[in-house]
Amino acid sequence: TTSPTLSLSSQPLQGLITELSPKYDIKTLSVLSSTSISKRVDLVLNHLGRISAWDSAVLPGVVLLYARSNSTNKLITIVETARRRIHEAEQKWYQYNHLYEMEWAAKQHSHNRPPQNHKTETMIEDTVMSIDGDAKDSGDDDDFEVMATQQTVFERAVHGEEKTKQMAHMSVLLSRIPIPELKAKENFAVQSNEDHINHVHRKRSGLVA
Repeated sequence: TTSPTLSLSSQPLQGLITELSPKYDIKTLSVLSSTSISKRVDLVLNHLGRISAWDSAVLPGVVLLYARSNSTNKLITIVETARRRIHEAEQKWYQYNHLYEMEWAAKQHSHNRPPQNHKTETMIEDTVMSIDGDAKDSGDDDDFEVMATQQTVFERAVHGEEKTKQMAHMSVLLSRIPIPELKAKENFAVQSNEDHINHVHRKRSGLVA
């Protein structure tokens, strides 16, 4: 596979990548607020072009894009642009959408806070699900860290060490061929232009009016 080292946000997808890698050439691409849409679209289309009906040694290209909730609009724009380009070439595309959450701990900067009358303030924050968040995403995970396994979320929050958040993430897999392994999964939404392209080809062949 051509996948780079996985970032923190994509680590929950590692099992899926491992499952699909023997049959597909998977390229993982993150989408951040600073990501260039045109460059990502070019990368997507270039990798999806890795497909051969004659050489079984060439694994079909599949692109896995993923983003935090505040960058999902940009991810969707990239996917829709790539789909449109494929559709205009009268080729088929298959899209598999997956939403997931990750538990993050916001780092506490207590030295910047005023005294709290010697009282320790603790909080377990509500789930964060905003799709149009205004938070900046510089491409790093500087403001958040994955919760360590030594202590539970509750323990760390109660001791005033960290605030915890459930951050929504979105992943989309794009392919030029069907991926039956994903269609069989309950937590994946499937989209495709297959029916339309088949109709166009049948109509051109005179098989339908």
